[in-house]
Amino acid sequence: MEIDFLGRTITLDRLAPSTTEWIRGTWFAPMASAAAEAAGRDLYASIEVVERGESLPAAIAGHAAGEGLFGSRHFTLENDDVWIIDGGGAATCGAHLRLGGRSSTIELYGVPFTGWFSLQSALSEALGANGLVLLHAAAIHHGTDTVALVGPSGRGKSTTLVRAVMGGWHPLSEDGCWLDVESLQLVGGDRKLRLLPSSLELLRKARPELDPGPLAGPKYEVDFDSIGDRVGSAILTEIAQLRRSGEAEPRWQPATPASAVMALFQATGVPHTSRVRRRYASYFGDIVNRVACTTLHLGARAEPLPTTREGWSPTNATP
Repeated sequence: MEIDFLGRTITLDRLAPSTTEWIRGTWFAPMASAAAEAAGRDLYASIEVVERGESLPAAIAGHAAGEGLFGSRHFTLENDDVWIIDGGGAATCGAHLRLGGRSSTIELYGVPFTGWFSLQSALSEALGANGLVLLHAAAIHHGTDTVALVGPSGRGKSTTLVRAVMGGWHPLSEDGCWLDVESLQLVGGDRKLRLLPSSLELLRKARPELDPGPLAGPKYEVDFDSIGDRVGSAILTEIAQLRRSGEAEPRWQPATPASAVMALFQATGVPHTSRVRRRYASYFGDIVNRVACTTLHLGARAEPLPTTREGWSPTNATP
């Protein structure tokens, strides 16, 4: 089975039904909106995902590796050969990623395989090596403006997205989106909005009829369709770094390209392989020279984010 996405082919080989379903349903379903735009594009990178049907080798499972996100562990055998491990003990699973030029392989270990974070990390790394970058960012669109809202966890990306919708913007993503570096096409990667009760309370001021259902963990899951017309993909025009402020109203301010590069690194995390680290440095330097770089001072939490900006726009902003 093959999945073609924005010029990259992912081949699924000898996978358990649960793994295939996770890749197709959980990971790629939100990106179906980009399928039409990918049609006819020359495929220039391939990734093979194969399930070994074996437990992790004992030497790998017990390796004292660097700790990553969500308790994962990773270590590099060579520059472009990395293991990413989930869990511990009998439940340990992992992904072995080997990067090539335009062809990469991901081998999955663990019976049954449930190492979804390691698989996601390996896929993200392989796609990143070929110009498709996963950003931890909210994104909004209006007219000719498509803005990626970036900032550290807890800075207010989800709440800012809600405020933007209240002000007339269209949502593109709430937590994750894919950026094609060459074309600057931004594709939403979220199935649903995931909102804390405080953000949901704010949204209900604009959508009093909204019924999100029960909590899913610490957050509510809300369909994008329930808050307005979602934009599946658009061309990125601006990177906005979020800053808290004591001002009453939100305010946009030009930012330096250097600060925008740092914000992009923060939004992608530190790659496991040296190849991708080098690529990201090149990618991000190029991106910030092609889009507007701004700082958004958030102002009062309940204030809608307007679609207009007094005195200037991203197209004429210079730091």
